[in-house]
Amino acid sequence: MIREKGALLGKIEFPDMPVEIEDPNRRHLVAEVSRKEVVVYGKDLTPVILAFDCGMKNNIIREFVYTHVSTIGHTVRDSSHCTFLLQHVCLVVVPHDYDLEANPSDIKYDGVFVSNGPGDPAMCTSTIRSIRWALALDPPKPIFGICLGNPPPPNRFGCLNHHLEIPPL
Repeated sequence: MIREKGALLGKIEFPDMPVEIEDPNRRHLVAEVSRKEVVVYGKDLTPVILAFDCGMKNNIIREFVYTHVSTIGHTVRDSSHCTFLLQHVCLVVVPHDYDLEANPSDIKYDGVFVSNGPGDPAMCTSTIRSIRWALALDPPKPIFGICLGNPPPPNRFGCLNHHLEIPPL
């Protein structure tokens, strides 16, 4: 059922014990979970990525800023035969409603990241407005995001969207 219709609201009730249910998609959940202040992680690192917090998990921050090592070439048991690439960035996390065009904190950034988040992405009008503005920059800056929940859909920014197919169980 979930694969056909998506996430469904539900509740479990016991006899003579009714339970009220509230549709969380009627609330602006991203506004409830987004940071309220600009926070900088990895202050002296480069490049600088401006990250819209639409419900960002702390592990995303750790992956961007702290020890993230990948190998180049073939994976071998003896590390003397591998080249290791350290990938660290300065991550400037802004609230979901940060006005990127006005840029009140005067953030100098090399790319833009949009995090995942809960609820109805149509409610993220401020984020959508900022990303639309960033898409028109000349020269352009990289814009990327992650989807583990309900990020603002790319078509709201004027982009095409492609979902990977979920194989049947």
